[in-house]
Amino acid sequence: MIVRSATIDSLGLSADLDRKREPLEASSRLPHEWLQSLRRRIRIDTLRLLRADVRYAERARDGVRPGTITFDTLTGAAYHVTNDRDASVEETRIQMRGWVAGAPFQVQMVYDLAAPELNLECHGSVTGLNGRRLNSVLANLQGLRVRDGRLDSAWFEVKVKDGWQPGGC
Repeated sequence: MIVRSATIDSLGLSADLDRKREPLEASSRLPHEWLQSLRRRIRIDTLRLLRADVRYAERARDGVRPGTITFDTLTGAAYHVTNDRDASVEETRIQMRGWVAGAPFQVQMVYDLAAPELNLECHGSVTGLNGRRLNSVLANLQGLRVRDGRLDSAWFEVKVKDGWQPGGC
């Protein structure tokens, strides 16, 4: 199926990764794994997103509860979305802005949706973030807790190759 342009308005999405379960169950699939599980080949040149809410949860191998972070009112676009490895001459490029943990942010990503493992590069920034709003992810994944504080501004860069993120974020 080939689609030149599509718009999704008011999407609600949960992405869960449970590193305690092997092999990963269908409910624990990341977006590229879900897309690859489809029986049809999909190719979307431009996918626009309006007013989307995304919840990402990850449980560490030794964790009891998942670390959770929520992205609200996302608006942006993804270019060259496909699960077709033969047609995947370029990775999916994503530009997004919205709110994370109650603070404005923007992000750009390059995501290889046709790769068998997670291959992702992203960078972006966030401003005016109440540090305590990160406890739902930091406490459960890193064992850290923010008692008080406000992040004026920060930028981030994350690179994952073949499911592995060398170094830090």
